[in-house]
Amino acid sequence: MNVFPYLLPDSDGNCRYDCATCGDPSAMGYVAENVRQSMHCGYLPEESWTPGREGLPPAIGHEPYTLDVCPGWLMRQPAVIEAAQGRAALKHGVLTVFHPDPPAVFLEAVRAMDSAFNHQHALKLREEARERERSPR
Repeated sequence: MNVFPYLLPDSDGNCRYDCATCGDPSAMGYVAENVRQSMHCGYLPEESWTPGREGLPPAIGHEPYTLDVCPGWLMRQPAVIEAAQGRAALKHGVLTVFHPDPPAVFLEAVRAMDSAFNHQHALKLREEARERERSPR
């Protein structure tokens, strides 16, 4: 959950790990199968993955990435998407409208997602403050 905010598309709609184009040979963002194997693409059989973590990022944003599967695949998993949707509902004060009696594991996932976004926002504010301090007036 900690890396989810860093994997969202940027303001131009570009995404670092775009599964929609990664495995599509006709797409601009196509990635060859051997590279996807080194990235431990979750859409490929695990037996085809290259041993080791060479194709996986050591960190995403300011967070270490220690999982053994491509972050693009991971962020598209139903539980992660549901946690992100739950976080959006929480931010708008309507979580209990969509989930009147949410299970504890769901609430924990929503809290973790919210914490990840808050952490990313705090780091961004800190970086902006440093930039203001460095720039001449």
